[in-house]
Amino acid sequence: MTGEALPSEQPSPLRGLIAGVLLMVAAFGVARLVALTVQAEVPFRIFASQSSFFNRTRAMTHHLAEIPDTKGPVLLMVGSSTVMFNFAPRVFDERLKEKGRPMTSYNLGIMSVVPDLLLSLAKRMHEDFDAKHRRVDVTVIEFTPQATTKKFQGARSIVMKRALLIRPEQLYAIAKTNPAMATELLQLKLLGGIGPKEITPLVGYWMFDPPPTWWTGARYPSDPENDANEALFRKMILANHGKIPDWDVPSRGEFRRLFPESAEEYRKVIEFAQKDVAMKRWLRFFTKSGDIVDLHFDEKQVNAFILAVKEYQAFSDKVYLTLAPRQLKYHQPSAEGKQHLEETIARIRAETGVELIDYFNEEAAAEFGPLDFFDLVHLTEAGKEKFSLSFAERMNVLLGAPVP
Repeated sequence: MTGEALPSEQPSPLRGLIAGVLLMVAAFGVARLVALTVQAEVPFRIFASQSSFFNRTRAMTHHLAEIPDTKGPVLLMVGSSTVMFNFAPRVFDERLKEKGRPMTSYNLGIMSVVPDLLLSLAKRMHEDFDAKHRRVDVTVIEFTPQATTKKFQGARSIVMKRALLIRPEQLYAIAKTNPAMATELLQLKLLGGIGPKEITPLVGYWMFDPPPTWWTGARYPSDPENDANEALFRKMILANHGKIPDWDVPSRGEFRRLFPESAEEYRKVIEFAQKDVAMKRWLRFFTKSGDIVDLHFDEKQVNAFILAVKEYQAFSDKVYLTLAPRQLKYHQPSAEGKQHLEETIARIRAETGVELIDYFNEEAAAEFGPLDFFDLVHLTEAGKEKFSLSFAERMNVLLGAPVP
């Protein structure tokens, strides 16, 4: 005998495959458990800020299929954080009701969203509305200039949301040209959007709050007044957490920052946010992260936006394009930036035929004063109410006389 295994003792390929699959399932289970534990244990204000309110996007995906069950006309307000913070469905709907036009609107604003994510959302909603054999009455899709620039595309929170929203056909298309990216997105999707690259900074902020510069890199120089304001802001977030769901149908997706219990903190936070020093910080931030001055747009994202508009047109009776208001004193694109924006908007309209509701231009943006803004593009609660009322008036005119 040579000591070789008898035929009956030879390793079975099937058993090897089963063992490999079991190991992969076990590893995935452990990774999923770690991700869920981090999400459960990391304080909400840290998780929300470091993930750009990923929890809102995840909750939204859980409830999208309920929207087609809405009785009566439906309006979808789709876009970025400027929709999330600036649009109040309850105010909009009440004003239209006063005009004799009942409408149920939904705030589908997602922080740090880019056009290819809007396309994924459109495909998902198209499936949901087709399944209920109905169409959307009105869709308004916001074009966010800074989120469509080349500079804006690298944020990790975008990858998290892309994994959450991506459709199988989109994942397949990515896999044909970039298998590594497709593998990462699939892994993140299976892990619920939270993977190793997300866990590391979350744990860092959880442990140090804020972590030292050797952990996260250089930050803006510390300023006592700014630090005190950030502490107030954290206190306000903690006081507000849990008062409304991250996203659900009854609230129609409205995001609120002002509640009676935190009114004093909110007043002080807004008071500081509107100071020159705070606005200039925001200008540096948006210029660095979103190229808001010269607006060098990413061609792939512009194409994705056009496809998103066309996708909504496929299951909506009316689709409008909108640009959000801006803080005129601090948010001033260069001549080059204005030209880039005008050319891009003209192209979108030419290829889709949509009408533009423009709050970005000088005349429309002047409707909102310095006290209406929290930063360069996001409105205060008072500014949000003003915008929602104004938008209802403009929408009522666009839709014509109500049907008796």
